[in-house]
Amino acid sequence: MPTAPTGSSSAIERCAGDPAAFVRDHWARAPLLRRGAGPDGFDDLLSLDDVDAILATTSPRVPAFRMVKDGQPLPPATHTRSGRVGSQPLSDLADPGKVFDQFHRGATIVLQSLHRAWAPLTAFCRELELFLTHPVQVNAYLTPPASRGLGVHHDTHDVFVLQVHGRKLWQVWDAAVPFPLGHQKKLPPGTDSPTEAPQVDAELAPGDCLYVPRGFRHAARTAETASLHLTVGMLTYNWNELLREVVEAVDQEAWAREGLPVGFADDPQGLAAGLAERVAELRRFLDKV
Repeated sequence: MPTAPTGSSSAIERCAGDPAAFVRDHWARAPLLRRGAGPDGFDDLLSLDDVDAILATTSPRVPAFRMVKDGQPLPPATHTRSGRVGSQPLSDLADPGKVFDQFHRGATIVLQSLHRAWAPLTAFCRELELFLTHPVQVNAYLTPPASRGLGVHHDTHDVFVLQVHGRKLWQVWDAAVPFPLGHQKKLPPGTDSPTEAPQVDAELAPGDCLYVPRGFRHAARTAETASLHLTVGMLTYNWNELLREVVEAVDQEAWAREGLPVGFADDPQGLAAGLAERVAELRRFLDKV
């Protein structure tokens, strides 16, 4: 079981409480709803005023920000403007007027990869990485009242949902598929509204945290007020990736770089025998790894 290095436990404790219990009972197994420390529980990481300042004064560019409504991304032209950086013309700068107009029409504002640009979240993600030894990223979602950005879907990485402002209703069901690969997946038609009872059916208030293991179907919608939450994604390394690295290391062995013999296509028995010899060599190589 992993243990937190000295000074790096605060981030995981804020999200999950007791780190050992979280790893033992929930990591990659089951959702966890952790009620928070009050209305300012995560304001130090990113506040509503911070989002307003980012959009109004820093001119973020696509894809550092995007907008989504009812599960569909909006065309960038509906919320961007042109401009220049030095002599370089740009056409994908956030237009604050258009952004907030789309927001009032029901669209969700998404600020992506904030761990790269927002110092409090950079430090927070680094602490999580030191505990997990897996990469961590974070996006922010500002959703207007009585709206949803994405429908029922599953993520291909584990996430912590940190509720910063307002309230949001979350439902989490069983895993759609075991250990999914790829990127975020919207479920196919016919599975958009699961019929079974959800494992989690709760309203998150400021300071609350929800852990959703990868592959678990989930959906969220705002209540009567706007909602700001952070989605902290943990991009778990898997055994498949490590095994590929091990097998790729075979390329350093001279026997693995030998060409197939001339006429191999006309000698299937000889090819099979040669392959058997190389598989035996591979086994010996793996025994040394």
